[in-house]
Amino acid sequence: MSKKTLFAIVIISLAFNLAFFGVFIYRRVLLHDRHLPDPRFHHIPPHCRERFLEDKESILPLKIEFELSKRRFMRTLTNEEFDRELLEKKLKETIDRQVRMEHEMGQLLIKLRSEMTPEESQGFFKPGDRRFKKPFTKKIKKIRGGSKNEKNK
Repeated sequence: MSKKTLFAIVIISLAFNLAFFGVFIYRRVLLHDRHLPDPRFHHIPPHCRERFLEDKESILPLKIEFELSKRRFMRTLTNEEFDRELLEKKLKETIDRQVRMEHEMGQLLIKLRSEMTPEESQGFFKPGDRRFKKPFTKKIKKIRGGSKNEKNK
Protein backbone atom coordinates (compact mmCIF):
# COMPACT_ATOMS: atom_id res chain seq x y z
CA MET A 1 0.00 0.00 0.00
CA SER A 2 1.13 3.51 -0.65
CA LYS A 3 1.90 6.05 2.06
CA LYS A 4 -1.16 8.10 1.10
CA THR A 5 -3.50 5.11 1.56
CA LEU A 6 -1.98 4.21 4.93
CA PHE A 7 -2.19 7.84 6.02
CA ALA A 8 -5.89 7.97 5.04
CA ILE A 9 -6.61 4.75 6.98
CA VAL A 10 -4.84 6.10 10.06
CA ILE A 11 -6.77 9.38 9.88
CA ILE A 12 -10.11 7.55 9.50
CA SER A 13 -9.24 5.23 12.38
CA LEU A 14 -8.23 8.20 14.53
CA ALA A 15 -11.52 9.95 13.72
CA PHE A 16 -13.55 6.90 14.78
CA ASN A 17 -11.57 6.54 18.00
CA LEU A 18 -12.02 10.21 18.84
CA ALA A 19 -15.75 9.95 18.14
CA PHE A 20 -16.04 6.89 20.37
CA PHE A 21 -14.18 8.50 23.26
CA GLY A 22 -16.06 11.74 22.77
CA VAL A 23 -19.41 10.01 23.11
CA PHE A 24 -18.14 8.04 26.10
CA ILE A 25 -16.94 11.18 27.89
CA TYR A 26 -20.13 13.07 27.00
CA ARG A 27 -22.38 10.31 28.37
CA ARG A 28 -20.33 9.54 31.50
CA VAL A 29 -19.20 12.99 32.56
CA LEU A 30 -21.58 15.58 31.18
CA LEU A 31 -24.87 13.67 31.40
CA HIS A 32 -23.99 12.02 34.69
CA ASP A 33 -24.51 15.22 36.68
CA ARG A 34 -27.84 16.06 35.10
CA HIS A 35 -30.92 15.04 36.98
CA LEU A 36 -33.02 13.13 34.50
CA PRO A 37 -36.64 12.92 35.60
CA ASP A 38 -37.93 9.47 36.46
CA PRO A 39 -40.67 8.59 33.92
CA ARG A 40 -42.75 7.00 36.70
CA PHE A 41 -43.32 10.41 38.26
CA HIS A 42 -45.12 11.76 35.20
CA HIS A 43 -48.17 9.78 36.28
CA ILE A 44 -48.12 10.91 39.90
CA PRO A 45 -50.45 13.79 40.55
CA PRO A 46 -48.53 16.95 41.45
CA HIS A 47 -50.01 17.07 44.97
CA CYS A 48 -48.56 13.60 45.70
CA ARG A 49 -45.21 13.95 43.93
CA GLU A 50 -43.34 16.03 46.53
CA ARG A 51 -44.61 13.95 49.45
CA PHE A 52 -43.68 10.72 47.66
CA LEU A 53 -40.13 11.94 47.01
CA GLU A 54 -39.76 13.03 50.64
CA ASP A 55 -41.04 9.68 51.89
CA LYS A 56 -38.79 7.86 49.43
CA GLU A 57 -35.78 9.68 50.90
CA SER A 58 -36.81 8.45 54.36
CA ILE A 59 -36.31 4.87 53.12
CA LEU A 60 -32.76 5.59 51.99
CA PRO A 61 -31.18 4.66 55.38
CA LEU A 62 -32.95 1.28 55.26
CA LYS A 63 -31.67 0.70 51.73
CA ILE A 64 -28.12 1.59 52.80
CA GLU A 65 -28.38 -0.77 55.80
CA PHE A 66 -29.51 -3.58 53.52
CA GLU A 67 -26.76 -2.97 50.96
CA LEU A 68 -24.08 -2.89 53.68
CA SER A 69 -25.44 -6.07 55.22
CA LYS A 70 -25.42 -7.76 51.83
CA ARG A 71 -21.79 -6.74 51.28
CA ARG A 72 -20.82 -8.04 54.72
CA PHE A 73 -22.48 -11.36 53.90
CA MET A 74 -20.62 -11.60 50.60
CA ARG A 75 -17.32 -10.76 52.33
CA THR A 76 -18.00 -13.48 54.90
CA LEU A 77 -18.46 -15.95 52.05
CA THR A 78 -14.93 -15.18 50.88
CA ASN A 79 -13.33 -16.03 54.25
CA GLU A 80 -10.80 -18.83 54.15
CA GLU A 81 -12.41 -20.56 57.08
CA PHE A 82 -15.90 -21.93 56.44
CA ASP A 83 -18.15 -21.09 59.39
CA ARG A 84 -21.69 -22.18 58.55
CA GLU A 85 -23.17 -20.72 61.74
CA LEU A 86 -21.70 -17.26 61.02
CA LEU A 87 -22.89 -17.42 57.41
CA GLU A 88 -26.42 -18.36 58.49
CA LYS A 89 -26.41 -15.47 60.99
CA LYS A 90 -25.23 -12.96 58.33
CA LEU A 91 -27.79 -14.29 55.84
CA LYS A 92 -30.63 -13.94 58.35
CA GLU A 93 -29.50 -10.40 59.19
CA THR A 94 -29.42 -9.47 55.49
CA ILE A 95 -32.85 -10.94 54.82
CA ASP A 96 -34.34 -9.19 57.87
CA ARG A 97 -33.00 -5.84 56.66
CA GLN A 98 -34.36 -6.44 53.17
CA VAL A 99 -37.78 -7.37 54.53
CA ARG A 100 -37.84 -4.21 56.66
CA MET A 101 -36.88 -2.07 53.64
CA GLU A 102 -39.47 -3.74 51.36
CA HIS A 103 -42.17 -3.36 54.02
CA GLU A 104 -41.49 0.37 54.34
CA MET A 105 -41.53 0.78 50.56
CA GLY A 106 -44.85 -1.08 50.39
CA GLN A 107 -46.31 1.14 53.11
CA LEU A 108 -45.15 4.19 51.15
CA LEU A 109 -46.94 2.91 48.03
CA ILE A 110 -50.11 2.19 50.02
CA LYS A 111 -50.00 5.74 51.41
CA LEU A 112 -49.47 7.13 47.92
CA ARG A 113 -52.39 5.12 46.52
CA SER A 114 -54.69 6.36 49.30
CA GLU A 115 -54.14 9.91 48.02
CA MET A 116 -54.89 9.08 44.35
CA THR A 117 -58.04 8.72 42.39
CA PRO A 118 -58.67 5.39 40.63
CA GLU A 119 -57.70 6.95 37.28
CA GLU A 120 -54.42 8.29 38.68
CA SER A 121 -53.60 4.93 40.21
CA GLN A 122 -54.22 3.19 36.87
CA GLY A 123 -51.67 5.50 35.28
CA PHE A 124 -49.04 4.84 37.95
CA PHE A 125 -49.58 1.24 39.03
CA LYS A 126 -50.54 -0.22 35.65
CA PRO A 127 -49.48 -3.91 35.89
CA GLY A 128 -48.31 -4.31 32.30
CA ASP A 129 -46.12 -1.25 32.47
CA ARG A 130 -42.39 -1.72 31.80
CA ARG A 131 -41.51 0.40 34.84
CA PHE A 132 -42.24 -2.40 37.29
CA LYS A 133 -40.90 -5.35 35.29
CA LYS A 134 -38.07 -7.29 36.80
CA PRO A 135 -34.75 -6.70 35.04
CA PHE A 136 -33.90 -10.33 34.35
CA THR A 137 -37.26 -11.71 33.16
CA LYS A 138 -35.96 -12.23 29.60
CA LYS A 139 -32.94 -14.14 30.87
CA ILE A 140 -35.10 -16.28 33.15
CA LYS A 141 -37.49 -17.07 30.29
CA LYS A 142 -34.53 -17.99 28.11
CA ILE A 143 -33.14 -20.31 30.80
CA ARG A 144 -36.53 -21.93 31.34
CA GLY A 145 -37.04 -22.36 27.61
CA GLY A 146 -39.46 -19.54 26.80
CA SER A 147 -42.77 -18.44 28.20
CA LYS A 148 -45.92 -20.55 28.40
CA ASN A 149 -47.51 -18.54 25.58
CA GLU A 150 -44.59 -19.27 23.28
CA LYS A 151 -44.80 -23.00 24.03
CA ASN A 152 -48.54 -23.11 23.24
CA LYS A 153 -48.06 -21.57 19.80
